[in-house]
Amino acid sequence: MVAIPNHPSSLHTVGPFTARARLQRGVYALEWAIIFPVFFMLLYAIISYGLTFLVRESMQRVAEDGARAVLQYHPTRDARVEAAQAMVAKKMQWLPAAIRPNPNSVNVRICKAMDANDCASNLACGMLLHERCMVHLDFSIHYAASPLVPGLRLMDMEVLNPETLFASASILVDRGGL
Repeated sequence: MVAIPNHPSSLHTVGPFTARARLQRGVYALEWAIIFPVFFMLLYAIISYGLTFLVRESMQRVAEDGARAVLQYHPTRDARVEAAQAMVAKKMQWLPAAIRPNPNSVNVRICKAMDANDCASNLACGMLLHERCMVHLDFSIHYAASPLVPGLRLMDMEVLNPETLFASASILVDRGGL
């Protein structure tokens, strides 16, 4: 390299590197070492939240399907409840066994539309407004027991994964359908 007299870039020229370039060596690696964990945690959070959201939305869809299963014809009310519980268990088979809901943990109630506490087993549903019924179905899973993506642990705290996921659905039974 040829030094040009009185040019600022030619000062302290030794071989192909200037003094300024020599001082910058290793800075990019240092910057990458500082920024990489932030980018990695951001990407991990996006993936973890996305899979948790997938499980939660699947649970909601299954809860709605289970509530609709109660409306299908079955000879007894208990058979309707069992059909809803079986529907939830069948559609949640893709989850790991540790967090899959047990059919008995699916809570199905048939109550008066005007009074959610009136859920007697011999409840008669009719066509008039005060006789109408609602089907309520809910269940939860202990997601932290076996999440699809392990959460990050920071200072003895689980980050990104909720402890429990909950889903519920309600359907109005119209025209004395039960």
